[in-house]
Amino acid sequence: MRFRPTAKDRPVDWVDLAALIITGTASLPGAACTSRPDLFDPESTDEYVIAEALTLCHKSCPVLKQCREWDAAQPKSRQLYGVTAGRYRPQPRTRKASA
Repeated sequence: MRFRPTAKDRPVDWVDLAALIITGTASLPGAACTSRPDLFDPESTDEYVIAEALTLCHKSCPVLKQCREWDAAQPKSRQLYGVTAGRYRPQPRTRKASA
């Protein structure tokens, strides 16, 4: 039996993959968050880190308005958790399976 490659067996085209990843990503040159990415971890529940991220957005981000417009335009399926556009959106809690 001879091997016949299918579409899923093709080598990864890294350019196409990168384009898929960044599709829909905001282009906001000068955004304050780019200087402190450590504060914008969507899984963080540390109140100090969240407060620092919110303060950075509100006090020193020159593109906060554009960021909020971008965030508001995202469908629910693409909403980001953590601090985004000067607002905190916690991750939904997962329900534990009952025994």
